[in-house]
Amino acid sequence: MRLIASFDDQQTADTVQAIFMEAGIEASVTLVQESSSGVYKHQVWVVSEEDVDRALDLYNSWCADPARIAHAHQHVAADEEAEPLIKGPIQVQARSPLVVIRRSGMLTRWVILLCVTLFLWNGYQKGILAKTTPALMEYFGLTSLMLHLLYDTPPVFEEVYAFFVAHPEIKLDEMQRWPLALQRQLEQLDKTPYWKGYYAAFTEKGDVSAGISTPSFTKIKEGELWRLFTPALLHGNFLHILFNMLWLWLLGKETESRIGKLRYLVLMILLGVICNTAQYVTSGPLFMGYSGVVCGLGGFIWVRQKKAPWEGYTVPPGTLLFLFIFILGMLVLQGIALFVATMAWGEFSVGRIGNTAHIVGLVSGMIFARIPLFYRVRS
Repeated sequence: MRLIASFDDQQTADTVQAIFMEAGIEASVTLVQESSSGVYKHQVWVVSEEDVDRALDLYNSWCADPARIAHAHQHVAADEEAEPLIKGPIQVQARSPLVVIRRSGMLTRWVILLCVTLFLWNGYQKGILAKTTPALMEYFGLTSLMLHLLYDTPPVFEEVYAFFVAHPEIKLDEMQRWPLALQRQLEQLDKTPYWKGYYAAFTEKGDVSAGISTPSFTKIKEGELWRLFTPALLHGNFLHILFNMLWLWLLGKETESRIGKLRYLVLMILLGVICNTAQYVTSGPLFMGYSGVVCGLGGFIWVRQKKAPWEGYTVPPGTLLFLFIFILGMLVLQGIALFVATMAWGEFSVGRIGNTAHIVGLVSGMIFARIPLFYRVRS
């Protein structure tokens, strides 16, 4: 449903509606009160998305030809005895006087709640392991929850976890005092290769072909398809989840209220799957966070604001620009780190930042914003 025009008087609005109805375009008139000035506006809406372009052409043509407008108004006058479409004023408090949006964000709230719940659950497991198996957290840092929800869990991850759980008394700083069999077992596990992504294969010393020939997508191939998305629901620390959830609340509820819950859910799942897969191919399974989806929502909103400003996205352009500058800045730092590693000039680490997920998410969101499936909403 699209807003075509807004008028001060109902007579002109009814005239324009009659023009559309005469041409076979379903249209309606709504009386809306501006929240800032309190002035009432009579808005003409076209119901079907497919009729928008034709309605705009008709409106512009007839506005340029007063005679035809007068002719169309005769149809309105002749039908004055019919029951009016609007039986009374509909007062809507909206941030934009030209757009009526139903605010909800219920699905966004549930996603935030799920992320926070998993974060607390994972923190609880870390606390338990830190007390019962401190060597595991010092050496490995992964909980059983993470092993079940990361994009992939190579067999060596499970073997390392089982090794430390079976020997909770050992300490890493006393490794020389371990039984020789335990020392050799851990050394063997430490040398076991696993998929670390193309980035590690080209930056780490050693045989490149050996790094990229290790098994990949092991758990996905076994049918654990939830892993395609669930890494987005995990977060490493408080600032990580705080940053992502604030952005999700800002961008998610805007998108959900305009494209509907079902489209919004499909959009988030697709963004998550695409971002996670791209990040896994680049850097291996040790990544997590909702930032890839957040960047995708930012790209989606940016394109919709440019192509269809009447949809009423209220995220300030400066806010989106800040997000894009952050993504670009992290990408530049990662590029510098890659160049330094390639030239063997030393080490320049920027930590485990999902730059691939950020860029792929942003581009994917911009592409989805141009696909009618994700933005066409019928009344």
